[in-house]
Amino acid sequence: MPEREIWSEWRSINRLPVNPLHPDRVLIYEKNAVNIFKHNVSKGGVGPQAAILIPAFNEQMYLPRALIGINATLDQIDPDNMQIQVTVVDNKSCDNTKLIAEIFGAIVIDEKVKGIGNARQTGLESLPSSVEYVFMTDADSLVNFKWAERHFQSLATENTVATLGDVRYLPENQSIKNELLLRIYSLIANGVHRYLNAMGSSTAVGQNMGLNKLAALEVEGFKRDFIRGSDTLLLIALSELGEISYINGNCVYSSGRRIINNGILKHGFTKLMHNFRRYIDKKVPLDTENRDIR
Repeated sequence: MPEREIWSEWRSINRLPVNPLHPDRVLIYEKNAVNIFKHNVSKGGVGPQAAILIPAFNEQMYLPRALIGINATLDQIDPDNMQIQVTVVDNKSCDNTKLIAEIFGAIVIDEKVKGIGNARQTGLESLPSSVEYVFMTDADSLVNFKWAERHFQSLATENTVATLGDVRYLPENQSIKNELLLRIYSLIANGVHRYLNAMGSSTAVGQNMGLNKLAALEVEGFKRDFIRGSDTLLLIALSELGEISYINGNCVYSSGRRIINNGILKHGFTKLMHNFRRYIDKKVPLDTENRDIR
């Protein structure tokens, strides 16, 4: 599986005490940025039809892996047929996140007010008017090689306003124990998300989400004052306008470091109770906790 190979290779690289801007690393960035540059080049007044949006805060160690995956998924799409703009929203990073995004050829938008809902909304509002579809992922995640193509094909279906897919959490180290626990957690979490969405109780995973841009803006997009849960609130609003499509096989791999740091059982129980409450009263509690893990 090519995506797992990228993950394993990057995990090995990140064990080295090397500056993220070391020349050897920059060469890796530039080698894996060709398609991002192709898609972000202006096409003579014709703007991009779609955009990939990545919020990032102090992700200099993981953003390169995410953008390597984005570059690979863009290799499946001819920019002359469909141009996809790659945008990174730098959410007040104090490391080299912004510079690394620029090396990869991404368009960088600054958002000085911290919060992922705020960053996602600023990114959404910054996109050109030509953009019809938006594909969302995170800076510590890795998309599969067909990811953008699958989201596009599903969103292009009549009356579809949003698309979702599975998220598989992986450890940043080679711990067999953490790998096994995160595999179990991922199976349960994806099963819960699939069930809730099938029952009409919309719940989202922002690492793997596609949006009809006009529909998202019509319902005012992401709630800026929500630290977490703004993706689910947006999905709830969009479900009133059209269909939410869950795409089988369109998995995104994501860092399990927050889950490990929180404790897998504690994290899983908190999420389960959160989703149960949502299923009962259709509301998402405001998350007022913003504990940075970087």
